Amino acid sequence: LGPDSELPEARANSFWLDANRVNGWGLGGLSIATSQSFGLESELVLADGGELTVAAPVVNILAGLKARGGALNVADVFVTNGFAAPLSSPENRAVTIGEGVAIDLRGAWVNLTSDPGAAGDLAWIDGGSVSITTG
Repeated sequence: LGPDSELPEARANSFWLDANRVNGWGLGGLSIATSQSFGLESELVLADGGELTVAAPVVNILAGLKARGGALNVADVFVTNGFAAPLSSPENRAVTIGEGVAIDLRGAWVNLTSDPGAAGDLAWIDGGSVSITTG
């Protein structure tokens, strides 16, 4: 795809992120809201305690998520300042987690005897949380 090329129809009205680049940033969180659909098609790795929050009427999680002690929050409503707005009519809402997809939010292993400098990792020893809300 060059600067003078036409955008393929499949990419029109879309936003794509390079998974390797995003994973390399070590993000502590990623929040996405759209009135269309969201798809996770390559593994996403967030920092320990990281949180992926998605508000979309259609969510397809087709690849893994790793965030030790982190969180996954999916909703088909957009909530801001205590106000909730549905993003679509009920018959057009769906959340799918692909077969065999691993959502790894387990706690981190910390051994202060062998690594006294790892005390900061104690915040992530408990497993994370998953919240999927559909209306």
